[in-house]
Amino acid sequence: MKKFFKIVIINISIIVFLLYCTEIVFWLLENIDQKKDVDKSKEYKEYPQDFSLPIPFNRKVRDFEYFRNTYESPRKYEINKKTSKTKRPILIFGCSFAYGLHLKNEQTFAYKLSNITERPIYNEAISGVAMQYMLYLTQSKDFYKKIPEPEHVIYVFMDDHFRRIMSCACSSYDILKGYYNLRYKEENGKLTRVLIENDPFYLIKSTHTAMHLQSLFVSKFLLHDDDNENCFDFAIKHFTESRKEMQKHWKTQKYTIIIYRRFKKDRIFCKKLQDAGFNVIYIPGLQILDSSDMTHHFPDYHPKESAWDIITPKIAEILNL
Repeated sequence: MKKFFKIVIINISIIVFLLYCTEIVFWLLENIDQKKDVDKSKEYKEYPQDFSLPIPFNRKVRDFEYFRNTYESPRKYEINKKTSKTKRPILIFGCSFAYGLHLKNEQTFAYKLSNITERPIYNEAISGVAMQYMLYLTQSKDFYKKIPEPEHVIYVFMDDHFRRIMSCACSSYDILKGYYNLRYKEENGKLTRVLIENDPFYLIKSTHTAMHLQSLFVSKFLLHDDDNENCFDFAIKHFTESRKEMQKHWKTQKYTIIIYRRFKKDRIFCKKLQDAGFNVIYIPGLQILDSSDMTHHFPDYHPKESAWDIITPKIAEILNL
């Protein structure tokens, strides 16, 4: 019996050691990937806070509102104080593209849009999220206490948002506070939040190893190597339910979804959004900017200021802002 327990303990120790080694490998890969990006661009070095990296096995799932208030706080822009009192605000949702990762405040889409339109802009985008974060915010009554009724609601979309709403956690973390979960599933025709905090295995599921394997599974088997069509309806459900929540509090806002870059069957997705009652601005179709042109994008394809210099006036013109 002692020999049996000894073998069991040894085997468990080996498994734990191998898992830890795997976790270290994935963690190192993230370090290397981000360092490569930093080395490619001098502009990155101005913003080292964008490259904090997580510690292996220190990725606790925490309340998402805590993350929102400690990592990337919402940005408000009110350039022209006089005219902004007579013009209704614009509300922006999205990920790091809309937030302005790597950019100073005055270089971001929201700032430039406020400057052109002379409207106050409420930018509720943060890095690593997708439509589930918009739904999360709009379901909160406190959200409507902070923001006056906007005339326009704009969501900046890019294709990785499909993977993010299908994955078991967002790609948002910081070095000390851990990993942050925010995901919804469809039940009885309605989206319900999945609370991974109630999962006894959440610490294992939130490791680098689990996240990489899970993301690989989503990409290969659910999204079929970026063929996202089977996720279109689920994505649009996030938009329609968020709109429904906002309409409970605001009655007259207009909804616009900006498709930033091309992806497989993107025209089909645009048509589905339009059929659902959304105004769609398809940036590739405007032929004013190529999202693969590295003159206007960082090595990780985030928009530079010059990209927003090109896009923002066109959006203001299309929406008659």
